[in-house]
Amino acid sequence: YTPAFCGNPSKDAINIIRKSLFNNSVCVPKINILIKRNNNRIINNFDAVYNLLKTNYNDYEWIIFDEQDDICKNTIKTIQLFSQANLIIGVHGAGLTNMIFSSPQAKIIELHPDNCGNVCYWHLSHIIENTHTMLLVKSISELAFDVNLEQLDYTVNNLLNDLFSIDNI
Repeated sequence: YTPAFCGNPSKDAINIIRKSLFNNSVCVPKINILIKRNNNRIINNFDAVYNLLKTNYNDYEWIIFDEQDDICKNTIKTIQLFSQANLIIGVHGAGLTNMIFSSPQAKIIELHPDNCGNVCYWHLSHIIENTHTMLLVKSISELAFDVNLEQLDYTVNNLLNDLFSIDNI
């Protein structure tokens, strides 16, 4: 195995996990996940974000992943959920590490606080070769953030409706 990089597991270790998940063709990307709360970090305008996604992208099933829910505390259910994800949206924090259970075709939008310079989840996405987009969010406090709805809509639209994506050909 290769050593960890930026605190993330090695590509070899992640590939072992992914091979066991995806070589059996058990998990097929079909849902989108919105991480509601991440290490006590919250999306201040969460309801507006969720309503925008449900309204503008209603062809997709949207799952809210909240660290206070039971599914978040069950490793097997978390793996199953993230292995089905087409798009994962979440505030910068440890909950984004669950992207290692996603398929290589999954797309990640990291809501990155404007007062944080840590790019460890970008590095993790690079290791696992997912499409990763960092969307800068406005800090309201150390743990609360506002998402610019127009920027989010534009970003989600481009990722889900990419005409040049192999998934859309």
